[in-house]
Amino acid sequence: MSHIEYRLYFNNTPATREQLDRVEEIVVEQAVDMAWEARLKVPIGTDAQGEWTGEADSIFADFTPVRVELKVGDSGFVPLIDGPVVGRDDQTNTEPGQGMMTVVVQDDSVFLNREERLFRFDDQLDHEIAAALFEEIAQITETEIETTPAPTSQLTPAVAERGTAMTLLRSLARRQGLHAYVLPGTAPGESIGCFKAFTTEPSSLPPLRLTGPERNLAMFSPEIYAHFSPGVRDPPVLPPTHSVYSVKTLPSAPQALAISISKDQKPPLPTKPIPPPKFCRLAMVTQSIWTG
Repeated sequence: MSHIEYRLYFNNTPATREQLDRVEEIVVEQAVDMAWEARLKVPIGTDAQGEWTGEADSIFADFTPVRVELKVGDSGFVPLIDGPVVGRDDQTNTEPGQGMMTVVVQDDSVFLNREERLFRFDDQLDHEIAAALFEEIAQITETEIETTPAPTSQLTPAVAERGTAMTLLRSLARRQGLHAYVLPGTAPGESIGCFKAFTTEPSSLPPLRLTGPERNLAMFSPEIYAHFSPGVRDPPVLPPTHSVYSVKTLPSAPQALAISISKDQKPPLPTKPIPPPKFCRLAMVTQSIWTG
């Protein structure tokens, strides 16, 4: 099996041996048209006085930059994610070894998705708008933007939309047949804002192998969602005063919807029709990393 190494950065600085030993598991999820996310599991417990330790560590504080890099075999280190801590899930347990803190990290696109406001751009092409939005974020130090064509109409182009910068970027990208996303850069704390089509060239990363002497996968777990419809991109628009609908995005299926309806009330009709469900298969791949 190929030799696997990883590197971890906190505050754009390589983690110390002590900090590395504190992290028990790292899971990175990368999805199309969604923010990439990492979850770091850190054991927590009580000291001799019964106080919980580890929860107040500054390296796990909100918006602390975290970067994860992976090296497989003789290839170089590849960054998997670079972005801020956005949340934490603590599972406290008085039994020894049972307490666990899960630190959630998302890529730097989260800074484009924090504030909702009204955007107005006149006489600018979509790629020019994308460049202006990426420029607002200090963590995005480089961009890869495809030039978009001018509209065929003789009218002056204008864009007016209320939402976050990220929702506007994805809306513009979708109508151009492109994708808007943020990738980790070559150095910690420096991300790349992308507004372009996915490449069709083969990746330089090694192929994933589950069997044989070159295997680099520890587990392959396909998941099947019968109610996942690839055509659904946005949740239905519901009246804000009604609470009988609970709409959420399913993990690992960014376009799926879970809707629960109170049996005691009839729900209002959504103002946007929901397409019928289609059968679809999703697969989740997990790589386990062993370190000495």
